[in-house]
Amino acid sequence: AANAPQALELLGKQAIDLVISDISMPLMNGYEFLEQVRLPPLSLQMPAIAVSGLSSSQDIRLTHTASFSAHLSKPLSLELLAATITELFPQSTRR
Repeated sequence: AANAPQALELLGKQAIDLVISDISMPLMNGYEFLEQVRLPPLSLQMPAIAVSGLSSSQDIRLTHTASFSAHLSKPLSLELLAATITELFPQSTRR
């Protein structure tokens, strides 16, 4: 999705397994976005990864308090993203 309102619309129409969201977005920040995901009418509880250029210990605590499952700092490493997804879905990587 190009922005948070578009993502909320998609979440209302499709089954989604994972949310990856920037924190600093126009229209609605990542905290507001995830709050809308978690509250009715959506009430979705899938894992969510926060991506942010803000990476102090306080910023990381805020993302976890906001019910993000993980916090990744920018610039985003694809290897770290893949490892984080594997941690969030360990059963799907077992064969």
